[in-house]
This record gives sequence, C-alpha cells and structure tokens, in this order.
Amino acid sequence: MTRTRAGAALVASARQYARTPVLLALLVAVPAYLVGVVGRVVPDAQVPLYGVDGATTAGAAAAFGTLMAPLAVALVAGISGLFLAGRTATDRRLVVAGYRPWQLLAGRLGVLVGVTLLASAATLAALATVRVPDQPGAFVVALLLAGLGYGAVGALVGSALDRLPGTYVLLFAPTLDGFLVQSPLASGGSDLAGYLPAGAPVELAMAAAYGTPDLTVVGRGLAVAALLAAAATVVFYRRLPRAQG
Repeated sequence: MTRTRAGAALVASARQYARTPVLLALLVAVPAYLVGVVGRVVPDAQVPLYGVDGATTAGAAAAFGTLMAPLAVALVAGISGLFLAGRTATDRRLVVAGYRPWQLLAGRLGVLVGVTLLASAATLAALATVRVPDQPGAFVVALLLAGLGYGAVGALVGSALDRLPGTYVLLFAPTLDGFLVQSPLASGGSDLAGYLPAGAPVELAMAAAYGTPDLTVVGRGLAVAALLAAAATVVFYRRLPRAQG
C-alpha cells in the first residue's frame, strides 16, 4: 500500500506538470534559446576565461553557450519546483485521507528529477551546435547539480510566494547567480560565490568543457543542493497537518 501510494503521488504530480503547457514549453524553449540561439549570435571572438584550468581563452560563442547551459537547467528546474510546491490545500486533504507526507514529497521529487534530466538532455542537444564538452560525463553532473539545487530553491520560493512573484524571483536569481556572479569571463569575485546554488555547477561545467575538472567540486555542489533540499523538506512538512506527519 505504501509503495502504491508513493507511486500514485508521483503519477499525480507528473499529471499536474503535464497539464501546465508553459512548463512543458520551458523544457525545450529555455535551453534552445539560452544555449542554442544566444550561443550562435555572439560574435566569434576570443574571450578570456578566468579560473578555468586548461584554457585561458575560448571562442565567445562556445564560451557563452557553455556558461548558459547550467543556467538553462537551473531556470527550468527552479520554475518547475515553484509550481510543484504550490498544492498546499490538496496536500492537506491527501494527508487527511491517509497519505504520508514523505509519499507526497517523493512524488514531487521524482517529477523534479525527471524534469532536470529532460532539461539537461535538451541543453546538451542545444550546446552540441556550438561546442561538445571535453568531459561530457562531468558536464552532465554539473547540469544535474544546477537543476537539483535550483529546484529546491524553487520549492522554497513557492512556499513563500504566489506563482507570479515567485516566477520573477526564479528568473532573476539564477541569472544573477549563474551568469554574473559565477562568470569565468570576468576576473575577481568572492570565494563565497562558490557556495551559492550555481557556484559548483558553473565551475564544474566550465572545467568539464575546457579541461579536466576537479571532482571535489561535485562534493561541494552536492552539499549545497542537499542543504537546500533539506530546507525545502522542512518547510513542506511544516505546511501539512502535524497529526499525520
């Protein structure tokens, strides 16, 4: 029964996602635009890469496309997390009907992981038009870290804000983090920037695209994503009837 209910929660969350056309469109449109289109319209001049071992300069189109890849996945997963977090009344009724909070949470997490995988695949396909990473496996890990980290951020934002203001937050926050704060195209920056949600994903993605990545970055990225996921889990439980927790 427990497994059946967890599976039912997963199917229900997937159906909710599928009934929102804008979310389905984002899976393809965001990677295609940010990585494919933006990467191809940038002038093909050489630009410096700061803090990337194995390369000091790179073609602007490939560099921008590579930098945009984690951002694209973060945007899709963040907005998806926002929408998936906004079913408080329905969740409460399901808990009263006998569902465990962890079963509902597992359903949301399963959908978010699936969305991250699909967005990563679409991003890789778009990136292939401008550059193929030197280390594709590590690059995929970077995209997954970006999606899981900002998916949790989206869930936290969704628990505090309505969809419209929450969407604006999740458009600007990943962009400021992944494109400006973490950009290897600019020198300087704070060491603390590496502990923001896009810190490890961008660092790993650029290293995987242009050289040999330091896999210790994966541990930092997992730690940040785990902390964000733990915070989102606590908030999720606090919004449900305590008697059924």
